[in-house]
Amino acid sequence: MSDAELFKHAYKRMLEQEKSTYRSHVLRFPQNIDVEATISALMKNENIEAVEPDWIFKVQVIQEDELNEEEKNINPLMLLATNLVNDPLYKYQYGLQTTNSDKAWDISEGEGVVIAVIDTGVDYNHEDIAENIWVNPNEIPDNGKDDDGNGFVDDVRGYDFLNNDNDPMDDHGHGTHVSGIIAAVKNNNKGIAGVAPKAKILPIKGLSKNGSGSTSTIAKAVYYAADIGAQIINNSWVGLDKSIQLEDALNYSKNRGTISIVAAGNSSRNILKSFPAVLDSVIAVAATDPDDKKAYFSNWGSKVAVAAPGYNIVSLRAKNTKMGTPFPNKTSRYIRASGTSFSCPHVSGLIALILSKNKGYEFSKVKSIIQATTKKPNPGQNHDKFRYIGTGIIQTDIALKSKEVPVLISLLNKPEILKENFIANKKSPLEIYGEVKGGSYSISYSTDYPYSNDWTEIFKSEERDIDRKGLLANIDPTSFEDNKLIFIKLTVQKNGFKTYAVTKGRFNSGSSSK
Repeated sequence: MSDAELFKHAYKRMLEQEKSTYRSHVLRFPQNIDVEATISALMKNENIEAVEPDWIFKVQVIQEDELNEEEKNINPLMLLATNLVNDPLYKYQYGLQTTNSDKAWDISEGEGVVIAVIDTGVDYNHEDIAENIWVNPNEIPDNGKDDDGNGFVDDVRGYDFLNNDNDPMDDHGHGTHVSGIIAAVKNNNKGIAGVAPKAKILPIKGLSKNGSGSTSTIAKAVYYAADIGAQIINNSWVGLDKSIQLEDALNYSKNRGTISIVAAGNSSRNILKSFPAVLDSVIAVAATDPDDKKAYFSNWGSKVAVAAPGYNIVSLRAKNTKMGTPFPNKTSRYIRASGTSFSCPHVSGLIALILSKNKGYEFSKVKSIIQATTKKPNPGQNHDKFRYIGTGIIQTDIALKSKEVPVLISLLNKPEILKENFIANKKSPLEIYGEVKGGSYSISYSTDYPYSNDWTEIFKSEERDIDRKGLLANIDPTSFEDNKLIFIKLTVQKNGFKTYAVTKGRFNSGSSSK
């Protein structure tokens, strides 16, 4: 089905408020065109809102040739297996054990939750995931018809947006490895156990056998996942360029109640250069190693929400693929691999456990829970000890047991007064706006964040169990140095749990905010 046909079919079924979001087209030009001149010419058309290149996004896996000899020879941390699990490789799954996921299974195993994995596809026949592959209940297999009327013929187990067919088989290995971390079958005497071993995986192929995919292809996959009803989308890929089209798609999915989890990236730099990890509509995940330190390759920064294990992660190997290192032997159907690609699905699995028991929870509530129930990472070496990787490492069992967690909906949600990268006049009080549900709150500042996590408190509410939207505090900025970058943090806490948001800007003695 062509792009035009897909758009025409989908547009007919949309509500009026949806049509304003799902409205992009792909235009193809000869390779030798002047890209900037073409974009400039198209933008002169008053009927065109935005024009951008069809950017490429890539999976976030560390290749063997990027590791030194010492790292290549490190086996996964071997912990003692418990009597909860009979899967033979479980003892190598330090990620499940350092996050206490195994201690949460008596509360939830992810029943009734569908996680869309937008990736290189999934080996849906793999012995350790086949049982947990989503099946479209409204589609009759192989009858050549679009039984559920969603514009996709015979999409019984997802869709392949690269080849425009109903077979999302993995020809790279990345998507299968990710899916196993989330929902490999537990206690089947095979391989490993997933974080959410009774959740369902919706395979969506948006990335090629080379591990890359375009904005337009991935955006279609996001719309498909949201429209078909996935509660979670796992996005273990990153690009360097902002895409309006993809941002629209992720906002669309969030507005439909879907929670998107994204990899922070593997460049060991500030996440502000990684897309879509910088968006407020997603939950960005950094990677840690078996020692609970920031993984040497992981991106970091103020937009990271939480961290999870992403180094030497054992999971599934797709048939006839070569990604990762076969484990425990060369013929095994399992591999180990490293990257924020594999920390990301640990969080997707955790959220599946939460939603399985709390079906009404929305994005802000879930994000607040997982951020408020983390543990601090151990200090890293050199500059890594100052790199901010979210509130800490996820703790699955605490998150499942913690319903009375403060919820921070937004910070500084009145952009005409204060916004990201603001410039404010020191002669006027700084007005802090936001929305808080539950708990008390405080406001603090730092000049060294995210390199340091030292904050100076400048305001603390006296009330408890606050439910407030609007003006939270007036701050005197006269002591701040002119034109020096200042980070401002709003922290909400209740029952020992904390969650927070950060913005940044500069103050001067002249012009007002703009």
